[in-house]
Parts: sequence; C-alpha cells; structure tokens
Amino acid sequence: MYGSKGDRVMTIDRIKEIILRERNKVMYCNRDLYDLVCNSYVREMQKRKEDLTSVLSLRIRTMQSRDVSMIPPLLCQRRGETNNDYITRCYYAGDYKS
Repeated sequence: MYGSKGDRVMTIDRIKEIILRERNKVMYCNRDLYDLVCNSYVREMQKRKEDLTSVLSLRIRTMQSRDVSMIPPLLCQRRGETNNDYITRCYYAGDYKS
C-alpha cells in the first residue's frame, strides 16, 4: 500500500498503470525524461514504503504541460543522499556529465 486516492489505497501495480496511461499525455520531447523520473520514483516507493505519489504527480503534470527536455531529470532523492550527491546523480542521469 502506497498512496491513497480518495478512500482507495493504491498498490505499486496501480501506480505503474497510471504512469503508463499518463505517458500518452506527456509531450513527446519529454518522454525519455518522463521514463527516467517515473522509474526513479517507483524504485524509491518500493524501497521506502511511503507515499511519494503527490510529488510524482507534480513532476508528471509539469512534463505534460511544458517542454522540460533540456533540463536534468528531477529524480526522486534517495533517503540519506546528500544534496550534492542528488544533484550529481540527476545530471548524470540526464547525460550532463562534466
């Protein structure tokens, strides 16, 4: 059980179904970024067993409404990960290696 949608408790399988359905609404230029971000959040939800759906939903809405293909992906920050390590991981995931 992860997040709740009204009175329903969502499972990780249900969250994956929603992610797949919402992908069709994402601007084509953002789809690679969308896949990276969503996979990051799903992995963290499986590890943490906590509700990250509201943050993921915000990320999805952003990718559906504007071109963000030229910025590093806003991955889910791992528990215990420093801000510098998080930023570095986002840049590397987006292929912005220095």
